[in-house]
Amino acid sequence: MPLRHSPAPERPLRRLPAKVAVFVLLALAVRAGVVGWGSLDQTRGFFRDVVEEALAGSLARTAERLDAGLAAALREVEQSAADPILRAVAGRDAAGRAVPRSALHTALARAGGEGGSLDALWLVGPDGAVRASHGPPPYPREFGRGLLAPGLHAVRHDGRSHALAVAPVARSDDGVGAWLVGRIDERVFLRALPPDSLPGVGRGYVLDADGVILFAGATEPATDASLPLESLPGAGPFEYRAADGSARLASLQPLGHLGWHVAVVAQLDRGFQPVLPVLWRILLLDSVIVLLLAALAYRLTDRIVRPVWSLWHGARRIADGDRAVEVPEPPGHDEIGELTRTFNAMARTLSDDQVEIEAAQRQLRTQNQALQAANEVLAQLSITDGLTKLHNHRFFQDHLTRELKRVGRSGEPLAMLLIDIDDFKRLNDRYGHSTGDAILVRLGQVMNANVRENDLLARYGGEEFVVLASTDLEGAIALAEKLRLAVLETPILVDEALRLTHVSISIGVALYRGDRKAFFLATDRALYRAKAEGKNCVVADGESDQPDGLAMLPG
Repeated sequence: MPLRHSPAPERPLRRLPAKVAVFVLLALAVRAGVVGWGSLDQTRGFFRDVVEEALAGSLARTAERLDAGLAAALREVEQSAADPILRAVAGRDAAGRAVPRSALHTALARAGGEGGSLDALWLVGPDGAVRASHGPPPYPREFGRGLLAPGLHAVRHDGRSHALAVAPVARSDDGVGAWLVGRIDERVFLRALPPDSLPGVGRGYVLDADGVILFAGATEPATDASLPLESLPGAGPFEYRAADGSARLASLQPLGHLGWHVAVVAQLDRGFQPVLPVLWRILLLDSVIVLLLAALAYRLTDRIVRPVWSLWHGARRIADGDRAVEVPEPPGHDEIGELTRTFNAMARTLSDDQVEIEAAQRQLRTQNQALQAANEVLAQLSITDGLTKLHNHRFFQDHLTRELKRVGRSGEPLAMLLIDIDDFKRLNDRYGHSTGDAILVRLGQVMNANVRENDLLARYGGEEFVVLASTDLEGAIALAEKLRLAVLETPILVDEALRLTHVSISIGVALYRGDRKAFFLATDRALYRAKAEGKNCVVADGESDQPDGLAMLPG
């Protein structure tokens, strides 16, 4: 049946055009992402270089201003220590004379005048005890001897770090009578720190030895309480993450002999933020281009795949058994058109061949059925005695092997009855072999009618039969006696004169005791004893008062 149009795809997303479009979309998206990421990284690197250069200049200027302010504060203390009034006061104190407290306050007030770099002054004795002070509290009661040395020192008092300038107050005899300690005003640091070290993104800090921020020059409150000095060695700018997770770039250097540092820190994220809208617009434009190219790839691939889809649908119908299939041929002589014409020719040839194949298959099925029936007959003949139609010796041996395995697992009893026709040779000689064969057939029928369904009766060979029964010795003896009587009571036609005769059998019975060979020997020994005892009887191999452990049932 000709296909008039291409069938609509059942799952459009699984078709080749969709896969090609997705591939193009992913490829272009990855390329746009790589280019965008590279641009972002390059722009960020350029911005970092600019910030590093600005940090170095800002740090140098800030450190220069702070050093100048600290030096001015130290000179102010040294000049105040040389004041004649303080020297005179120190001299009187060293001589052991009482110094009026008013004179001390007057001398300190004179030294720490308005507009200086100090916000507090202490006159400290050689033992570190504070003799007098001037300026706002807090006031320490004494200073450690390690601080009583000329120069700049850093101390912690009342939970804060302070910068001190220390100078000796000489006596008139040129000895050190006292020390003048000045606390440097925080305005010295704030004047040296600009409100915004880097416009919009950076600020300057003064840190103590633990990295705690003491002073910050910023137009807004500082978001950090300290800086990680262990991550910021003393040379070059270093990037770190602040407590809020933002990226920071810092540069620092030691501040005098205080053990403090001056640092300039720039917020990279804030400085880079104006660039992000531009990058987002570029990414949006790339996304639109990617989508347009993916849609174009879908349309082009769909125009190519449509004829292929028709070919697939035709092949599927052929696979479903529809032999009269013809795909519409597209115009032109391109690869798809030639493929379509070849497909139609193949479909016509396949239709013709299919008729021949079906005829051959019908003939083959008929022959296979006949062969199977013949094989079944052969299989049955291979395990059946051709005369008596009972199971033969071969089948008995195979069945015995299976039964021995079964009773070995289950522990059930298994008995064997070996049967022999009495005086069979004499019957053959008297009536002929045809009569002997008739006797074998008739006795097989009689015994087969008297065994149980789960017992196996087989022709063992010649005039001997064997029965394999799943029963104990007592049940086997009863079965043997039943068979003996059934045979004895059955008249058998022996010649054309319609004369009848009776035939007797001797039976040996044994129970399986774990040894296959011993099983056969015991049964054969019991049959031999039955023959020796006068025939037409049942003899069992077992525990009894008979010789050799045989039990006999006379006929």
